[in-house]
Amino acid sequence: VGVRGTGVTGRTDALGHYSLRGLPAGTQVLDVRHLGYASAELAVELRSGVMVTRDVGLRRIVSLDSVRVVAQRSPYREFNELANDKRFGVFIGPEEMEWRKRVLYASDVIDKIPGVRVIHHGLDAQVGSSRGVFCLGEPTIVVDGFEKEWINDVSVAQIGAIAAYRAGEFTPGSHDRGCGAVLIWTKK
Repeated sequence: VGVRGTGVTGRTDALGHYSLRGLPAGTQVLDVRHLGYASAELAVELRSGVMVTRDVGLRRIVSLDSVRVVAQRSPYREFNELANDKRFGVFIGPEEMEWRKRVLYASDVIDKIPGVRVIHHGLDAQVGSSRGVFCLGEPTIVVDGFEKEWINDVSVAQIGAIAAYRAGEFTPGSHDRGCGAVLIWTKK
């Protein structure tokens, strides 16, 4: 329940009673709405210091207009958040991965990232650092949040996005061991 143009609104109780205060004197329009009922408007003459009582009947609507809710969720929310920080990392998004699907192994995609090198080729390929930063080990390989032993544990056709962090760069989360990381998100 509200009075048009005043910003004064209220709710009815379970029996439909309502009370509005602080309204200006003069002819005002009372506006009453309830889900499943047609809205009602009623002109009310208000005088200063006088309480006015008005009953309003609402007509039930047989059918409500349909409501269509459209929402879109990014399948790579974490990737997008990381990619917004342009200070660290190399990011290969879904669009760029589409044309990279022509390569045979995930290591072939990683091999093209500056500062990251691939040792050996094929299924037994390993990822290393080529930045000259001293680290004991290899970059951490993470697929959908889980650490993997080998870069080619995931096929190129399954990869949706990649974030690569080189040795010496800040690596997000618990994957920073000083040798960089390759974070992979698969298609959902």
